[in-house]
Amino acid sequence: MNFFSHLVIARGVRRDPAFLLGAMLPDFATMSGSRLGAISHPEIAAGVAEHHATDEAFHGGASFVAICRDVGARLEAAGLSWGASRAVAHVGTELFLDGELTRDDEAARDYLAAIADAGEDASGAHVVMKDEAATTRFRALQRRLVEHGTPARYREPAFVRDVLVRILENRPRLAIASERRGVLLDELVSLRARVVLERSELVGQTLEALGRPAP
Repeated sequence: MNFFSHLVIARGVRRDPAFLLGAMLPDFATMSGSRLGAISHPEIAAGVAEHHATDEAFHGGASFVAICRDVGARLEAAGLSWGASRAVAHVGTELFLDGELTRDDEAARDYLAAIADAGEDASGAHVVMKDEAATTRFRALQRRLVEHGTPARYREPAFVRDVLVRILENRPRLAIASERRGVLLDELVSLRARVVLERSELVGQTLEALGRPAP
């Protein structure tokens, strides 16, 4: 599950901006090229724990597992490597789910409040990465997130394709060759349609695994 979807699940527990920031923070650490350092802020730490519990629940959900299996097989048959096929199916599903969930206006407002709270003059002052350079990158990421607003562009297959290519390009076993990017786009159009169709199942199965009622 990606950061905006984590916020959607976490806000069913509580809507405190620091808690919601914590629920997204491990993904922001990855986006900063690092891992989290020690978190002293109790609400942020609780949100980080929520993140890990939610990931475990989401990744075991029947709908997510089936999508990854089916889409991975289609991508491999289309000429992508085994590793790239699985990575695209997994991450692509998460990005498209983020995009669809941004349609919830209240969740969008909570997201904007949480990323604003990630600033150095707010709860984000308590956020540190494993090294100082990564903490600096996180500060820059936070400013970009505030500037860009909600990740609604994750509804766009071409945009998601470019994100996936960029994520995987420095990993030789997962990098997507330029001649396969047209095929990749075609498959992402189909993947997005499936995520839209199964959005309720993806969220509902996660909540069920967490022992929470579906919305």
